[in-house]
Amino acid sequence: MQDPATGTESHTRLFDDFARTDDSPRGHSEAIYSFLNRSGRPVWGRVRDTWERWFEAYPEQHQLDLSRRFRSRLDGQHHGAWWELYLFTLFRALGFAVDVQTDIDRPDGVSRPDLLVSGDTGEFYVEAAAVLSGIVEEGRDSERESWILDIVDSVESPNFFLGLEFREVGISRPKTSEITRPLVEWLGSLDPDMPEDTGLPTEFAFRARDWHLEFTAFPVRPERRGLSRRPLGVLPGKTGLVNDGPAMRKTLKREGNQHRDLDKPYVVALLCTSPYVDDDDVADALLGNVAYRYQVGGPPDAGRWIRVRNGFWMNAAGPRGTRVSGVLAGRDLFPWQLGGSLPRLWRNPWASREVTLDDRFPSATVEENGEYFLQSGSGEPLAIFGLPPNWPGPW
Repeated sequence: MQDPATGTESHTRLFDDFARTDDSPRGHSEAIYSFLNRSGRPVWGRVRDTWERWFEAYPEQHQLDLSRRFRSRLDGQHHGAWWELYLFTLFRALGFAVDVQTDIDRPDGVSRPDLLVSGDTGEFYVEAAAVLSGIVEEGRDSERESWILDIVDSVESPNFFLGLEFREVGISRPKTSEITRPLVEWLGSLDPDMPEDTGLPTEFAFRARDWHLEFTAFPVRPERRGLSRRPLGVLPGKTGLVNDGPAMRKTLKREGNQHRDLDKPYVVALLCTSPYVDDDDVADALLGNVAYRYQVGGPPDAGRWIRVRNGFWMNAAGPRGTRVSGVLAGRDLFPWQLGGSLPRLWRNPWASREVTLDDRFPSATVEENGEYFLQSGSGEPLAIFGLPPNWPGPW
C-alpha cells in the first residue's frame, strides 16, 4: 500500500520487523510505543503479535491513518489509536458488523464518528477518545522530571538502591555529569555493611542548576549485589488533586459537541488511563460531584449528600448532553492487560436516541436523582478475543 500524499510505501504493520535483543526496562522519558517496538523480552513479543493480528483485520484503506497514530511518540496519540483498534476488534469478536468511519465525511461536511457498529439491537456510532489524567501537583512536571530519573538510572550502583525526592523542580536541563558525578562520589563513600547506628550518611542533597535533589541510599542485600538493575527503587512522591473527573468532563464535552445531526444513537468510548479512576469518578463526570450540604449553625446530623449539578449529563438547568446516548468507559485497560472486564456502558436516561448492548457488557443504570446502579457483564475478555487464560504469558 502506498501513501497517497508521497507515493512512498506506507506502514502495513504496527511494529517494525527486525531482530530484537534489547531487554532493558522502559526509560522514564521513553514513549510507550518506542519501548514496545524495541523490547526484546518475549512477553512484549507476544503483545506485538496480538496487535499485528488485530491490525491485519482492520480495513486496508484506513490502516495508514491508524498506524501513523499508533506509532506516535506522544502517548496520548498512541493510546487513542490502540483504543480504536481495541473497540474495532472487540465489537467484531462479539458478532457485530463494524464500519470504520475515519476520514469519511457527511454530505454537509460534518465528519462522522470513528465507528458505525451494527448488531441485533440496532446500529450506533462510536467515537473513541483516550483521557490522560491523574494527580496534579503545583510546580511539578512529569516530562522534565523524567530527564532526571533517566540520568539517575544510568548510574552504576551495585551496593545500594536509591530513593529520590524533588525539593525543587527546575526548568533547565542539567548535563548528565552534573548529576552523576556527585552521586557516584557519594555512593563510593558509603559502606553497605556498616551498622546503621554508626552514623552512616545515607542521605545526600545537592543542586544541579535550578534543581534541588535529595537522595536516600538503601543497602542491597549481599546476595543481590552486583546484579544489573536500575538504582532507583523509590521514586519521587506526588501529592495534589486528582483531575480524573474534570478531564473526563472536558473530553466528553469536546466529543459530545463534535458530531451533530447524527441519524443513529451516539456512544462516546473513553479509555481512562489514570490508575485512580473508578466507577464513582465516571458517575461524577456524568452526573456531577457529590457534596455534603448542611446549614451553618444547624444540627450536625441535619445535612445530606447531594449531587452538585456540574456533570456532563446534568446541570442546574436540567439534563444536557442528550446527543450522547451512552458512555462506554474502559478502566484498567492497557495493551498488556485485557483480562479484567469489558468496558462498562453508562446509558443516558435523557438521551434523544436510546442505545442498547447485550448483557455481555457490564452496564450502569442512571437515575434522574443522580443515583446509579451497576450491573455485571457476562463477557470474559480473553475468551472473547481468543487469547489463552494466562495471556500475555510469563513476564
